[in-house]
Amino acid sequence: MKNKAVPNVPPKLDLDELMERIRSELAKQSAFQKHDLSAPDMGNTSQGFERRNWTARELLTLPTAEFAHAVHFAFLGREPTPDEFTRLRDRLILQHVGRMRVLREFHDLPEGRQRRTHVDGFWRESLKDRIYWSPPAKLGRFAGRAIGDLSRTPQRIRAFVNRMESLERGWAELSMATATFKNVQANTTAELRRLQKDVAQFRNALEDLKRGVDGLEVVLDARVESLAARICQIEELTEPAPDSEQAGAPDASNPIAGSPG
Repeated sequence: MKNKAVPNVPPKLDLDELMERIRSELAKQSAFQKHDLSAPDMGNTSQGFERRNWTARELLTLPTAEFAHAVHFAFLGREPTPDEFTRLRDRLILQHVGRMRVLREFHDLPEGRQRRTHVDGFWRESLKDRIYWSPPAKLGRFAGRAIGDLSRTPQRIRAFVNRMESLERGWAELSMATATFKNVQANTTAELRRLQKDVAQFRNALEDLKRGVDGLEVVLDARVESLAARICQIEELTEPAPDSEQAGAPDASNPIAGSPG
C-alpha cells in the first residue's frame, strides 16, 4: 500500500504568541535604549580598568557597562570578550540579577580561584547583602512598614474624613444647583406655555377678523351689484326718444312743412 503524500501545511499562526514576541522585543529595545546599550568600543571602554585595585564597594556603585568590564578585571584580571560582556549586561538589565550575586559568582569561578585574586571589602559587602536579604531582616522591614502604616493611620483617617466632608459639601452644592436649574426650567416651561396660549388666542382673533372681512366683502359686493342695477335703470329712463317718433311730429320752425298743399 502506497503512502499518500501529506501536503506541507503551514502551522497555524498564533496571534497571541506573535504579539507576545513583539512586546518582548520592544521591551528589550526600550531597556537597551534606556541604559545606553549600544555596542561599546571594547578597547576604549576598558582603558584604565586593569590598572586599578577595585574594592567591592566601588564595583557595586559603577554603571552597568563599566561594572561588566571592571568585574572581569577585578576577579579574572582580563578584559571580557564581547559575548561575556553582552551576556552579563543582559543579566543585569533584563533579568535584574543583583550585583552582589554577580560578585559571588565571579569569586567562585575556577579561573579566579587559580589567580587567587583578592577584592577588598568583598566579604564585608557579601555579609551585609546576606543580612539585608535574610528572613529576619525582611520580617523587620515588613514590621517597620506596618508600624509606620499604623502610625500614619490617624492621619489617613483624618484625611479620609476631610475628603468625605468635601464630597458632602460638593454634593450639597450640586443638589442646590440642580434645584435651581429645575426651578428655572419650571419657570421657563410655564412662560412658554403662556406664550403658546397667547399665540393661540391671537391666531383665533386673526381668524375671526378674516371671517369678518370675508363677510364685509360679500355685503359690499351685493351693494355694488344693487347700485349697478339701479344705475342701469336710471340710464334707461333718461335715454332720448328714438328717431321714428321724432319724424312724426311737425317742425314748428318750418312754416312750409306745417301748411297744407
